[in-house]
Amino acid sequence: MTTLYLAHQGTLEYVSNRELTDLDRNPKFAPKTHDPADEFIYNPRLSSLSRPPAAEGNKTPVLSDGDWLLVDDYRDIDYWDTETLEKKTISALGDTPETGWTELEPEPGQIWDNSAGAWIDDAVEQWKIAIAATDVDMPRAIEDIWDVIGISTASTYVQEIYANKKDIRAQQPVE
Repeated sequence: MTTLYLAHQGTLEYVSNRELTDLDRNPKFAPKTHDPADEFIYNPRLSSLSRPPAAEGNKTPVLSDGDWLLVDDYRDIDYWDTETLEKKTISALGDTPETGWTELEPEPGQIWDNSAGAWIDDAVEQWKIAIAATDVDMPRAIEDIWDVIGISTASTYVQEIYANKKDIRAQQPVE
């Protein structure tokens, strides 16, 4: 018997295989990549007599003009933008993650460190989160900032924290 390898109607990625039967006789389709005198004629846009290559890593076999090609497949993997911390998901076959995206999920108060290739704790961001989660008086907050980052930048951070306190609290995960 002859095996027919089937492609998904929408994405053309390999989905399964089956043996050809008399039901596959269809003179309206003429596969250009196979012998036209073949006893069994099938739809070459959605199937092939050639075995697809094995999927490897983030590649999946896709039917193109009767031949199987390995195409990038990063669908349904969560990524985070290392600049904005925004969560991204790729939904289309063939699309690849953009530069500056990582599969590593950040924790609140972390920033991306390119040299380490990882999220690291940021003292200032963690301090902002701690202040936003509590009702701290301004003089004590300023003293704490002076100890952590120095007097020259303390007032800027305190102003930012109190101006955006609601936004910072909204970013915290609910447990």
